[in-house]
Amino acid sequence: MTQTPSAFMALVSEGSELLATLCRLSDAEKSAIEKMAAADLQHVVTAKQQSLQALAANTDARNQFLRQQGLSCDQQGVDQLIASLPTTQGQQLQNAWNKLTETLRRAAELNQRNEQIVKRNQQSLEQLLSILRGQSGKTTLYDQAGLKNYSARGTLGKA
Repeated sequence: MTQTPSAFMALVSEGSELLATLCRLSDAEKSAIEKMAAADLQHVVTAKQQSLQALAANTDARNQFLRQQGLSCDQQGVDQLIASLPTTQGQQLQNAWNKLTETLRRAAELNQRNEQIVKRNQQSLEQLLSILRGQSGKTTLYDQAGLKNYSARGTLGKA
């Protein structure tokens, strides 16, 4: 059974809503990371996983619709679908599709931001642990002018 273009429009709108939820969850994730609130972070990660599963199902449904119409599951297929519709309906779908792609771009940016924060935190923690364990070759301190003031070796526990 062939679905109507309005069914595809509904899937596109649902996809945008799911991505907007992911954006909100990414902001909550950033806050939890910055606060080092493990319980909050776990809650957000679980919610993100559920949203991602729903988004995957939505994407599969959109791809299935395009295949049923004999179109490719990419931008070209969507463009062909839009071109085949009456002007008003095509413009509505184009606007909805633009919103979906923009929200996807934003969700990817926020995810990348959080990934960078986690990576920096991990590097800082590894560096701190290295210093505490005495595995750092040299710890250098600088004065207010930025000039080398003191070099120390060994663990902080030996100080």
